[in-house]
Amino acid sequence: MKDFRLKYIGDEWEFFPENEKREKMDYQSLVTKIERREKMISKILVELEEYKETLNEWKKLRTIGYKKMVKYHKVFSPGYSIWLNTTVKRSKYNIDSITARNSSWEGLITYGTFEKYICYGSIKKIGEKLDLIEDKGVYYSNLKPSKDVEHKKIILNKLKEYFIPYLNDKITQFVKKGTPDFFSKEYKLNGDKILQKIYTQTPHYSPPTPPKPKVRGGTLPPMNVRNKNY
Repeated sequence: MKDFRLKYIGDEWEFFPENEKREKMDYQSLVTKIERREKMISKILVELEEYKETLNEWKKLRTIGYKKMVKYHKVFSPGYSIWLNTTVKRSKYNIDSITARNSSWEGLITYGTFEKYICYGSIKKIGEKLDLIEDKGVYYSNLKPSKDVEHKKIILNKLKEYFIPYLNDKITQFVKKGTPDFFSKEYKLNGDKILQKIYTQTPHYSPPTPPKPKVRGGTLPPMNVRNKNY
């Protein structure tokens, strides 16, 4: 490596012109700053190598931890399966004759080793409640998810949008208590009531008008027939 320090510049340095003295001093200052910066960089490079080694160790630990966390996430995060169940009632006299259809949205909630069945509601009730929640007049009520695939996707996405956050919150409340009571047979889920509760929290909710009390008719006064001529 070349040495840029000036070893010798002449015997009569003190008699040099001032501008040359200044240039020489500036030059020496520059060389000193470069040497200091090079030493600093060398030190940083050594530290950087140490940082890299530590970082690699941390990454290995992160990989191990991630695999563990993914396992826990899959086991302890609630899972939701939602489907449309369409059953057909046929005439006992003619098997080809359909007398009634019963279509309802159903699902299964899983959490670890626990499972819970839920009936979200019939197509009719789900459509009516979604119309109330989103204040769309009559929109979802007119969809035919049992006949139209696109309509089915629309309702399915809406069920996920409204039910999953609500149910996640409920499960969290039970888990904090330390017992999985949410999945017990005693705890019942009613999809229609859940949607009604969600509807009551919307800004456009209007309570139902209470029915007017029935007014009974008054009692007829007794007839006075004494002075009547028959």
